[in-house]
Amino acid sequence: MRLALNFIAAIRRDEALRDSVVAVVAAEGGLRDIADVAAGAGYAVGVDELRAAFATDWGLRRAFYLREPAG
Repeated sequence: MRLALNFIAAIRRDEALRDSVVAVVAAEGGLRDIADVAAGAGYAVGVDELRAAFATDWGLRRAFYLREPAG
């Protein structure tokens, strides 16, 4: 799953990669299509890995934004 999380991080950093993923989503592509984009960018990840990485990423984001402010 680490490689899939690295791919998600790369999407945030690389505008061209982000545009590729956005185009797939806009065309109503699924995780298989996103995995193809990942493979083209050098991230050999499967659908299950992407699904787990996206869930982990969103869970961490949720925890960060819902955390209690330091006191």
